[in-house]
Amino acid sequence: MATLDLVFPPLTGANYPYLSTAVLKAYVRQESRHKVGQADLNLRYIRHLLTPEAVRERVAAAETTARALERRSLTGREAFHLQHCLDVAGRGPAVADLLPAALRAVRSAAAVNDATEMAVADTVIAEALSAATVDRPPDQLNLVDPVFAASAADPRELRAALARDDCPFMAAYDRLVAPGELLADVVGISVVYRGQVYPALALARWLRLRRPEARILLGGPFFTSHRDRLRHHPWPFDLVDAFVVYEGERPLVSYLDHLDTGEPLDGIPGLIFRRDGHVRQTGMPRPVAAKDLPTPDFDGLPLRDYLMPAPVLPLLASRGCYWNCAFCTHHHIYGDSYRVRPVELIGRDLATLAERHGCRHVYFVDESMSPKLLRHISRAITQSGADLRWGCETRMERSLTRDDFRLAHESGCRVLSFGMESANQRVLDLMNKGISVATIERVIGDCAEVGIKAHVMCIIGFPGETEEEAQETIDFTAAHRSRIDLLDFSVFCLNRHSPIERSPDTFGVTAIRELVPGHDFEERLAYEAKAGLDRSRAYDVWERAVASEHFAAIRSRCGHAQRERFLFGDDPPAAAGTGELREAVTLRPARALPVWHDVARLREHSRAFAARRGRALSVDGVAFSESWRLLDAVRRLRPRDSAGYLVFRPSSWTDVELPGPLVSLAASLAADRSPAAVAKQLDALLLPGSGRALPGPGRAAEEGGRPVC
Repeated sequence: MATLDLVFPPLTGANYPYLSTAVLKAYVRQESRHKVGQADLNLRYIRHLLTPEAVRERVAAAETTARALERRSLTGREAFHLQHCLDVAGRGPAVADLLPAALRAVRSAAAVNDATEMAVADTVIAEALSAATVDRPPDQLNLVDPVFAASAADPRELRAALARDDCPFMAAYDRLVAPGELLADVVGISVVYRGQVYPALALARWLRLRRPEARILLGGPFFTSHRDRLRHHPWPFDLVDAFVVYEGERPLVSYLDHLDTGEPLDGIPGLIFRRDGHVRQTGMPRPVAAKDLPTPDFDGLPLRDYLMPAPVLPLLASRGCYWNCAFCTHHHIYGDSYRVRPVELIGRDLATLAERHGCRHVYFVDESMSPKLLRHISRAITQSGADLRWGCETRMERSLTRDDFRLAHESGCRVLSFGMESANQRVLDLMNKGISVATIERVIGDCAEVGIKAHVMCIIGFPGETEEEAQETIDFTAAHRSRIDLLDFSVFCLNRHSPIERSPDTFGVTAIRELVPGHDFEERLAYEAKAGLDRSRAYDVWERAVASEHFAAIRSRCGHAQRERFLFGDDPPAAAGTGELREAVTLRPARALPVWHDVARLREHSRAFAARRGRALSVDGVAFSESWRLLDAVRRLRPRDSAGYLVFRPSSWTDVELPGPLVSLAASLAADRSPAAVAKQLDALLLPGSGRALPGPGRAAEEGGRPVC
């Protein structure tokens, strides 16, 4: 009989425990006699960073670093580092003082409905996380998409970073893991998001150094997506005994049995391992029937410590998706199968979670809940008399009626997330959405009528979409601003394993290639479209959308809302003026540092950089796209006899020196001197990464350029 510890590593959101370890724990206990425990190191890491003491420690480090940097001429990398240190040193003391109140607010059922209170609380938390990286640029910590100097997409960068003695997560795990923890025969690490890859591999190295006899497994959607490429990079197997791909229940139990029986790993589907110097991959495991899965087991997790007013637990009512949108890859881990759990077992799951944990807030994390399943769950909860608040993601299907939404609301449904994507019928058809604009409009109205919050997600720049069609989507959300409660715009990106990649000609896509050569673990691909918006222009339209008045109005109404907060919408908001944070609407620098070097311009941009990291900056009317950042005239940051500009490229973390005439040329050729126009023209004039002018209009700086969110 083997022992197993399941671990969820940093870094991602901490609204509730992730489902993977709880499901695996329950299944191992049901199907075997192996002993299993679980730990959420992601939550521990976040809670460790979100303390006044941790922030004040980083403020002191920021002041020391800033004074050292101000005493010499700066490269672009150093200038950005200085800017970050000035931000932390200036705002850090206020952040440390406000942090306890911010954490109380996000965990208060009353304050969570106060948009002003939440906006300030989320800003304070974001600033506290940002402060943690003053000594390791260009890391950027946040709870959505953290950035590390060691890119999860680049296996070579990862390998080099993990070999360094100053890997920050090694010291973090020394603090976060108690002496009596993670002593099982097997430690399984669940990696769901890109931001967890570097911390997860660092945890594997930490374990390998401290417990060389332990078997270490890594699994989850990220490695499933890159399973074929793992075979070409054997070095991770110095840290990891095997990767578990696809659904992990059966492979995990079989691996534990293998420790007792000596069964060859070749006979266990769902594994990638190294033997005799060669990486081997077994086949896809047989999926577990939905009816055979036990209720997730969250025992051992500190459910009261997550950043919600009360425990919110995730649950799956189905696996896979019953639809096949052209851009989607969420179904990939399930082997293209779709399985629905019997509704009586879903009712048992809800009752069990309520009995074990006193839980009355649940979010179904299905890829998309079908109309039939939505009705069955609503009816079952209503008939049981359970006092629940729940939400899920579903499609805007024609078969959903107002009565369906009314029944859902009566059962406790308070938020539904919809992948609307577009408000143009031609684009919806290109996406294979299978819905109509008329149905979209009706569904949004029905949700508002019955009291269900609508979270609407839109995509800009789908291959073939024109700017006018994208504007229709923006205009539609503006017209329905009073009925949309949470709105997200994103720029289309082409992902591996999507229907578009498999059949590019069908969607007018050509020249599919690696986004960045050598980034073998990058899920996104570069491409060209035969018609419609190119990526550069799509991002311009996206910027226009998120800068719109109606987008700001929706955000101001719901604060920095996360959809799970809508589960607490029945609780009364804090009375105006009584919240601890209402008066702290903006964070102002508590003090200014003495400036030896001429960095006043950097200081002026510090708030804009913190708020719009990854967006365009402008200096003296000259602006650059995400490929470039104009920091200041080189005569300020380099010898004074130089008349050019120092430009920093965050994607490669290198400096490029541009001659002043080239910048002037970009401005003169642009249609106007707007930031978007000048940035686009500069990208056309420059060969990506070289800083050299091309003889004619060049290809846009795609590989290292605009974010591809």
